[in-house]
Amino acid sequence: MKSTAITAAILASVAVAQPHGHHRRHRHEDQLEKRELVIEWETVWETATVYVDEYTTETVLPSKTAEPEPTTSTGVPIQFFETPTTLATSTTAPTVEEVPVPTTTEVPPAPTTTYVPEPEPTTVEQPPVDEQTTVEKPPVVETPTSAPPPPPPPAETTTSTPPAAQPTVSPPESGSSSGGSGGGEGDITYFNVALGACGYDDTGADETENIVALPAGMWDAESTLTSYGINMPAHPWCDKTITIEAPNGKTVEAKVRDRCPGCNGASIDVTPHAFKQLYGSLEVGRTECKWWFNN
Repeated sequence: MKSTAITAAILASVAVAQPHGHHRRHRHEDQLEKRELVIEWETVWETATVYVDEYTTETVLPSKTAEPEPTTSTGVPIQFFETPTTLATSTTAPTVEEVPVPTTTEVPPAPTTTYVPEPEPTTVEQPPVDEQTTVEKPPVVETPTSAPPPPPPPAETTTSTPPAAQPTVSPPESGSSSGGSGGGEGDITYFNVALGACGYDDTGADETENIVALPAGMWDAESTLTSYGINMPAHPWCDKTITIEAPNGKTVEAKVRDRCPGCNGASIDVTPHAFKQLYGSLEVGRTECKWWFNN
């Protein structure tokens, strides 16, 4: 449709620009004198305006304007010598304007608010406190923890070397010696060892070692010395071994490491480990034995 309209407009402009009056040329050719021709040309530009909308496109062509015939200054019809001419026509491509299509933006729904009623405060009634009631706590009775008494300080502190020759201790009147030098017969009990008179800390050796504490009377009769300090024994019987024999015939060897102030006569005190080797358990508590030095 557009190309047909543009072609028709071009043909119409060519027809308008064509000179007229050819039918007079032969009639006056012999009567008129040939003169210089003055030709006036008028160029007509055709502009096509295109209106574009969303649905249809319409082309509006300009109206045709008749081109006046060329005239001379004498007012006499002139003779035309027609030459082929070419009419330049400028065609302007139609301009298409795009109309923006409206866009739709979705609006999120407004948030809804749900009202939640606040819980009513609850009141808990407490029973009245009787101010006149007095609760007395029983007094705490502290039970003293019995600990083995520390060994008495040595009566004499001297740096003199003990004599090399040791006297033989005679057994007390209540017993008699058997199998070795010294010793005797008496009661036997057990105790928990700690820091002994010889200066050795035997804590924790109750169930692992055979240790014996000799009676204080016999100890002091031999020497009143105990030790010079920790692990520095001073008494001549320290680190000696004795053999203990039970009435059932069992025997064990024990090492002298302490002095027994509560043992009378030839009674001795041993660790639970040695006591159970002789009597099988600690249920007897106190029983009889006899003992003697091994060297």
